[in-house]
Amino acid sequence: MKTKIILAALPLTTLLATSAQAKPPFAAKEGIKCTYCHSGQQPKRNYRGDYYKLHNLTFEGFDDAAEAKKAGVEIAPLAELVPKSLTPPKKVEPPKPKYNPVYPAPGTVVFGEGPDGIVKDGKPVAKGWKSLFNGKDLKGWNLEKGYWSVVDGAIVGDKKGSTPKHHYLFSDMDYSDFELHIDVKMDGYNSGVCTRIKPTSFDDAPGYQVDMGEGYWGCIWDERRRSKKIFDFPKADADQIVKQKDWNHYYIRHVGTHSTIYLNGVKTADGDDAEAFLSGPIGFQLCHGGNTIASFKNIYIKTLAKPTKGTAPKSDMNPKP
Repeated sequence: MKTKIILAALPLTTLLATSAQAKPPFAAKEGIKCTYCHSGQQPKRNYRGDYYKLHNLTFEGFDDAAEAKKAGVEIAPLAELVPKSLTPPKKVEPPKPKYNPVYPAPGTVVFGEGPDGIVKDGKPVAKGWKSLFNGKDLKGWNLEKGYWSVVDGAIVGDKKGSTPKHHYLFSDMDYSDFELHIDVKMDGYNSGVCTRIKPTSFDDAPGYQVDMGEGYWGCIWDERRRSKKIFDFPKADADQIVKQKDWNHYYIRHVGTHSTIYLNGVKTADGDDAEAFLSGPIGFQLCHGGNTIASFKNIYIKTLAKPTKGTAPKSDMNPKP
């Protein structure tokens, strides 16, 4: 029996025209998949493969490619015949979120809403802001000696290895309603800017942690008390915002039970928490576990309620591992 060769990748119009003249043993049927491509005998290929699928063709009278072959119908490989009509469509990438900070004037960046969200050369431009760090020493902060120091105008925490406990640095005043601008940098496991906390030691500081770490950037974590994310932010979005092992910016606002967080100018948390602590020190964390080096600078606060006497532990000159 003479074998007929069917080129399965030819344009449909060509196949139909050929069918009308030569009357090969198959017919075009709308909406029916090609029994050869979907018989399980032939691996499925895309347009860049050796075979090309035309899903609106079927073989009339044959259940699969094997029966078609018995009848003398074969499908030829088309390695060199790539009809223009079968050019693969261009891949369309989904639009990416626009997480670009706004620069309204030279040296300024919008890190939050309104004038209080604008920073110029590291300092808020609006009135009423006060620096919490003089850039030279740790005056105004309580700490464990050996873990915290000032390096190149930044407060730097370094565990110098893995430790079983946390190590905190606390403000010597308590703050309730306030706004805070701060630049942060982390190399290691986990850290965070702690707000309205209730510390009992340099290892125990229940309360809010505006988090820093893989899968935690932009979140508010409730440390020790509830041990969970109070406000979450998707890791996929955070990965587009965070500059790893480089300086990032947090703009934090607490008013009553309402909290708003911006990370590098992107709002990552905004809502109420009825169980929130309403006052406490500001602190920085070195998390237990693997080594972490965390740095903090350009720390400015605008108090919306009068600060009160500090409740954090006094500086400990005998650090614990």
